[in-house]
Amino acid sequence: MKKYFLASAGLLMMLSASGSLMAQTCTAVSPDILSNTNTVTGDSCNGDASIGTVCDGNNPTGPVLAYTWQHGTQAGTASGNITVTPTGGAPTYNPAMVIASGADCTTALNTAFCDVSVADSAGAGAAESIALSGLNGSNTRYFMFVFSLSSVANQKCGPFGLTVGTLPVKLQKFSVN
Repeated sequence: MKKYFLASAGLLMMLSASGSLMAQTCTAVSPDILSNTNTVTGDSCNGDASIGTVCDGNNPTGPVLAYTWQHGTQAGTASGNITVTPTGGAPTYNPAMVIASGADCTTALNTAFCDVSVADSAGAGAAESIALSGLNGSNTRYFMFVFSLSSVANQKCGPFGLTVGTLPVKLQKFSVN
């Protein structure tokens, strides 16, 4: 019985140690690349293919790109949508996206719950949109992860255009002449 207990305890220690070593990391494309009414182009094929899970337990089938923005300390409510539109001659990319918050990209990636759940209903070659309503955290850093959930090889990554609704920003300077 004592040997069984020691073997079980050793196995539990190995499992818990291996779980802590499996934390995923990520790096946002560029700090604050998303700003009010910004348009960005990207290619998810250039993303991080080592990421196996994003918030809410979504399991990307292709590389993941992360975009970020910081609400100002006097921020209002975000409005409109962020839309990812596959581009190219005959786009086949099937994008999906989520929004999560955290102190850094890795924290947001590994959070249990997304601030905005996955958008993935349009299919291959079609645009996906995610509503910005409800993102009103003052002085909060948000991360949007662009990836695919498709099992079809030519839909797992590809070029896209990204358009952004209204993101509140902090007033940096004001003067009256």
